[in-house]
Amino acid sequence: MKASEGVLSQIFKSIGIYKKKFFIFLLLFVAGTISFIFLVHPKLTARNNVENYDTSTVNITIQRNGTVLRDGKPVKGLLSAEKNYDFFHYKILNEPGYYLPYFQIKVELPAAVDQDKLSPRVYLIQSFDSETTITYPDEKSVLFTATALAPSSVLTIELKIPKGVIGFSIGKRMGAALIEISGAVWLILGFTLPAITLLILLLMVYKRSRLEKLTMPTQMTEQPPSKLPVAVVGVLPTGLIGSREIAAILIDLAQRGLIEIVHHGNSFVFFKTGAYTANSQQLETFETILLSKIFQPKSLKTTSEDIQQRIGHHIFSRKIAQAYWEIYKVATDRGYFQQNPATIHFRYKMLGIIIFFAGFLGFILGVGLGPEPKFLIFPFAGMVFASLIIVKISSKMPLRTSLGVKALENWLAFKNYLSMDKPIVYSPDLERIYLKYLPYAIVLGCEVEWTKRFTDFPFAAPSWFTTQTQLYHLNDFAQNIFTLIGFVAQSLALSHEPSVD
Repeated sequence: MKASEGVLSQIFKSIGIYKKKFFIFLLLFVAGTISFIFLVHPKLTARNNVENYDTSTVNITIQRNGTVLRDGKPVKGLLSAEKNYDFFHYKILNEPGYYLPYFQIKVELPAAVDQDKLSPRVYLIQSFDSETTITYPDEKSVLFTATALAPSSVLTIELKIPKGVIGFSIGKRMGAALIEISGAVWLILGFTLPAITLLILLLMVYKRSRLEKLTMPTQMTEQPPSKLPVAVVGVLPTGLIGSREIAAILIDLAQRGLIEIVHHGNSFVFFKTGAYTANSQQLETFETILLSKIFQPKSLKTTSEDIQQRIGHHIFSRKIAQAYWEIYKVATDRGYFQQNPATIHFRYKMLGIIIFFAGFLGFILGVGLGPEPKFLIFPFAGMVFASLIIVKISSKMPLRTSLGVKALENWLAFKNYLSMDKPIVYSPDLERIYLKYLPYAIVLGCEVEWTKRFTDFPFAAPSWFTTQTQLYHLNDFAQNIFTLIGFVAQSLALSHEPSVD
């Protein structure tokens, strides 16, 4: 039932995150991280707003909130919050291309400042006969003057403004606070946070192994231990629903005479039968929801193209998530799990995602703001790795009750029978037996072994499966049905909303 897939797909699935979910979350997180860094770290947003002039005077006004006006128009990126002062840096001329005999820049501050604390600087290059002066017209202003500026002149002015003169926004104040974090604090964070993550991981593993003891049965049972819905049987071993459970549901519905499958070439068609119309009220809720995703309302037929269109119509399928939730609800209502597995999955997955974002953000901020040496960022990388493990094992965290453990042991005993390494004893109704138990073999992960037990005997395709391909052997039927149903089940499983696994 496994199709060939790329390496990236296999990696994503190994941690419980499919590509569609991964890239959407990654896109949102990267956008949020960039926005956050641009808000809190002015150095990354600062830029040279260069504009050459043919006038002799430019008026710069720095407002209380940190807004900078150039001749009455706002300019961004000229002011940043440093550790001990606020820094104004402006490259105001950059090779204007013409001679300027006289040029003035008047910078007006929002409040009076002691001249000795401003530390004004003028940097002039590529103009050898020029002169620059700095004067103070009043307590709130600084006047930069340059003369005989060559066409190739590059003129930059700077001011170090004492703290308190400018009232920055919350974002810029956060950036300044991050800059002030000492190397010792970064060192503590770099090792404490990953240590907490590791502790959470160990507690999860300990809780799982301590509270649930499962004895692998050595005996065999030739009959299913109960009339449990096949999808619920699939939840018992892992506490998780996937493509196997969906495939088993579809084959079980076909075996019960509710749907038929026609396979021709590279496509297929599903039909609802008359038995479905007569018995639709007796379906499990999750079966009704799943079929509503496959079939259009009031439609008795759907093609492979229809299914792909319905899946591709939305990024995620709420109906598949609802079907999953109903399966988990049945398993929980029957007393097999201490809490609904979907709730446990979500809780631990969210924990892992929060830790992932915290570690990734720590890594980014450590690169941009952390002290040297930069190897202190590697514990944050370890935090990210540990968070992925938490997401991975979140699906294994649902705890079975003693009743659930006993039920699983009984079904594993039945699995021992299905996967026996010897042919089945011949009887006239071998085909019926094979098809009856095939859905259970699929959810228990032994459909190949169950099929091998029948390969020595003749086989005729069931009435609910029609194909243009000649089926001479059971292996031909198995290859056709596993490929077809596996494709549908995998497509549906990948489409479910990430809120329910």
